[in-house]
Amino acid sequence: METIREYAEERLAEHGETDVLRNRHAEHYVGLGGILSEEMSGPRQIDAGRRLAAEHENLIAARNFAIDTGNVDVALRLIRNIPVATLQVGYVLTFSVDPILELRGVSDHPLYPFALAVDAVQAAAHGDRVAAEEFCSQALDAVDRFGPDPEQIVAQVVSNARANLAFSRGALQDAATYMERSVEIGRSCGRPASVVMSLGAAATFHVMAGNSPAAVPLAREGLTLGRQLRMPTAIAVCLTALAGALADADPEQARALLRESLQLEASLDYETWSEITQAALISARLEEWDQAIDLASRAIRHLHWGGERPLLGAMSNIVARVLAPVTAEAAAVIQGAAYVLATQSPTAAAPVPAGQPRAAGGPRTGTASFVTDLRRETTGLLRDRLGEQRLRELRAEGGVMNTDEAVAYVLEAVADYQRAAD
Repeated sequence: METIREYAEERLAEHGETDVLRNRHAEHYVGLGGILSEEMSGPRQIDAGRRLAAEHENLIAARNFAIDTGNVDVALRLIRNIPVATLQVGYVLTFSVDPILELRGVSDHPLYPFALAVDAVQAAAHGDRVAAEEFCSQALDAVDRFGPDPEQIVAQVVSNARANLAFSRGALQDAATYMERSVEIGRSCGRPASVVMSLGAAATFHVMAGNSPAAVPLAREGLTLGRQLRMPTAIAVCLTALAGALADADPEQARALLRESLQLEASLDYETWSEITQAALISARLEEWDQAIDLASRAIRHLHWGGERPLLGAMSNIVARVLAPVTAEAAAVIQGAAYVLATQSPTAAAPVPAGQPRAAGGPRTGTASFVTDLRRETTGLLRDRLGEQRLRELRAEGGVMNTDEAVAYVLEAVADYQRAAD
């Protein structure tokens, strides 16, 4: 196919038609992006996600052509039409906005505020908090310069970016508040797909913060709306969030909800790192250990690819707890590696430092506290089996591993465990 493509490009160049057809190509994919965005807001979400994945190279080629030719309008409309990351399924397609913002005349285009807001989301995802907040402020200022924005789409994207920023610094209640603001905007502007995904995210942040009473009504509302829209990912997200909110108060219902979510995802053959990570944490809270270690190992592959080191630490702590009664030495090495991974940045999944007060609600309030409790439980099991000195030695082995080495070690230990179980 590559040979055929190169031959076709040569023939087009000979006839002087390259730019004309590349422009038509770009316009086609601007339109396709809008179509897929619509389809991802309803029951065809999975099929639309697969089509988007199949068109990655064409979409990237369209963006690159717009940048190379300085076509600000095509570049910005493509960014506007690509489905937002929260609606995408599987591998998420994101375009770096920075090269587009450098094009001449970009600040005079009506979609300039939206591009700034998207850049804020991307900067937050990459951990650049200063740049993300600056882009948020610039986007809102640009909206004021262009005049009223009845759809409030920029305000909603900025709210999502600030939720991600709050999450990155461990301020989970702030993250939930920003997502609830996103719910309000989506509801007032008649965007039910954005409402349901924001409800699921807000509920998840509340669960991670240990505020289950706030999470339950949000997750229930999101689940009802998701079923009405027949959006499979929204249904799965809200099922998982509700399972997490009920894990301590009603573990049997939580198990049923989580089972339904996992079965839905399996039937559609998709998974995302955020959902599978939450499912692993909830399984561990419910002491469904075989399910927890399977989900954690799958989450680790996603998180490693995305560079999510602190959450890698949380998943590794789950693996260590499951392995502790069976293969104590491997569990101790993993625990050493997990500590280094989990303390790379102050996300919610990182261990709570000794002496720091817990949130109200008991020892298993919030994701950070739960992971810390799980680690302490694992340490007790390992100390009984190995003794203090040997435990320290093995932890030290894990503590000097780099991320690639740690991930490979954890996954191999899980594979050994699962082979033995079979």
